[in-house]
Amino acid sequence: MGPLQHELIPVTVERVARCLKSAEQCHRVLGEVAREAQTTSTRWVWAGITCGAIVTLGIWPTVATSTAWPAIAAVSLVAFVSALAAAVPKVLGYDDTAREAASLQSAYGHMIGELTDLLAAMKQPSPPAYVQTAARRTVAAFEELKGRKDALTLSGARREQHKSELA
Repeated sequence: MGPLQHELIPVTVERVARCLKSAEQCHRVLGEVAREAQTTSTRWVWAGITCGAIVTLGIWPTVATSTAWPAIAAVSLVAFVSALAAAVPKVLGYDDTAREAASLQSAYGHMIGELTDLLAAMKQPSPPAYVQTAARRTVAAFEELKGRKDALTLSGARREQHKSELA
């Protein structure tokens, strides 16, 4: 179907209603994804801070005077765990997931408003011709937003559940 033929087919109220329902679902799930990813990231950061504090305040002064290899190994192990815990959120993508999901949730919130207004305009007894132009633009923007959502890399324990809810 050529571009001109595509423009002749009107966007239906049903299509806009489906887009609105999908946007509401994505808005809800993306909020959960962002919160869970941020919470997990924060937990790992605090684990790293705690291990770092243990090394700095507790173990290091005691072990610094010791030449026994178990004491040195213990300090090294806790320091390694501290560094590892600080890297986990970045390596596993929790930071990126939290940031992008929050951005997408905000965009979907705006899209819900746009689709709601469009649906009301389309349900008028004799909607003006510009409503179809607005419908095409709004549905195209929704599809573009959906593409961004589909490109989101999910992380976390509920990754598969969220994938199915966002499909």
